[in-house]
Amino acid sequence: ADARIPLAKMAVAESGMGIVEDKVIKNHFASEYIYNAYKDEKTCGVLSEDDTFGTITIAEPVGIICGIVPTTNP
Repeated sequence: ADARIPLAKMAVAESGMGIVEDKVIKNHFASEYIYNAYKDEKTCGVLSEDDTFGTITIAEPVGIICGIVPTTNP
């Protein structure tokens, strides 16, 4: 979160697009709110077990499936 202002300035300088203040807000949102929303979530390994049906839900990383970076959002 401490780097949100310098990163926003660099993104605008590099791309020539966007408004620094808007990018600061976006960087803050991504680094604080999104992180905190998922930091305690179980995302790998055994996620759940259902003894009634005898099933186990297991998650494992498969790597990057797709990456899209719009030209207006470096």
